[in-house]
Amino acid sequence: MNKKPFNPLNDCFVRYFFTDKGGEKVLLDFINAVMISADMKTFKAVEILNPFNLKRNYKDKETIVDVKCITKNGTVVIIEVQLSGNSRFPERILYYWSANYSKLLKKGEEYEDLTPVISINLLNFNLNKKSSNVHSCYMIYDTKNARLLTDHLQIHIIELKKFKFKDNDLKKDLNYWLGFFTTNNMEAYMSEIVKEKPIMEEAHKRYNNFIRSRLMMS
Repeated sequence: MNKKPFNPLNDCFVRYFFTDKGGEKVLLDFINAVMISADMKTFKAVEILNPFNLKRNYKDKETIVDVKCITKNGTVVIIEVQLSGNSRFPERILYYWSANYSKLLKKGEEYEDLTPVISINLLNFNLNKKSSNVHSCYMIYDTKNARLLTDHLQIHIIELKKFKFKDNDLKKDLNYWLGFFTTNNMEAYMSEIVKEKPIMEEAHKRYNNFIRSRLMMS
């Protein structure tokens, strides 16, 4: 009996893959691939943070993201993987973004101390059925002249159901990463791309380490 292929979008795997010891290299490369795809500036280093935003009082809703990190210049990046959702999912994204943005200030600090929060969302469902775009980036603009109000809000939505490897208009780095998260044959996929993108050798190693530990625990 053939076993069902392991899904790299498994939330436990994503957390391990990006945040377990040594995950900073693959995390930084993935984030920069998303930034390059949206023609945004890239980052030089990341530090992994606690993904929990604890409640301030018992009535508050607690938020937990899959991955949270901070870049060398103080930008916070949160990553969420979601296997299912509906048309109201953008409100959830905004709520999680705001929870992380509001945590940047402590009592007595000034608004100048705030830094951008970037939200990256890997969705395994079609959110915008009217568009064929795999990757969309949202910010706050004036509706008349498209002037940017602030760069502190940046939301990336990646709709994986629309993704077809090498048959899209994505930049090559993001194309490789989305291929990694959607392939049904990891070994064959890695043998094809590891020479073109060396960081994928580390990604493959972390993938195999997780699979081995999972088999040992089963």
